[in-house]
Amino acid sequence: MAKIFVVDREHDADVKCFKVDREYNADLLVYVVDREYNAKSDGLWFYVSKDRDATTKIFWVDRESHADLKVFFCR
Repeated sequence: MAKIFVVDREHDADVKCFKVDREYNADLLVYVVDREYNAKSDGLWFYVSKDRDATTKIFWVDRESHADLKVFFCR
């Protein structure tokens, strides 16, 4: 799950994600990287602009109970 594309419709997504406010509530700690070649693991995300370039398509849900994956963005 390194190259990420955000889809507009839930049914187009591979994974439904929810952003949590606390690190201990997360299933996955995520660092956003600025170069595609740095996105080598699940926790290192690089956002792509085309869905065909993505390894994973995500949809952001507005309720934690609807999520497949809870993420926390590290700095």
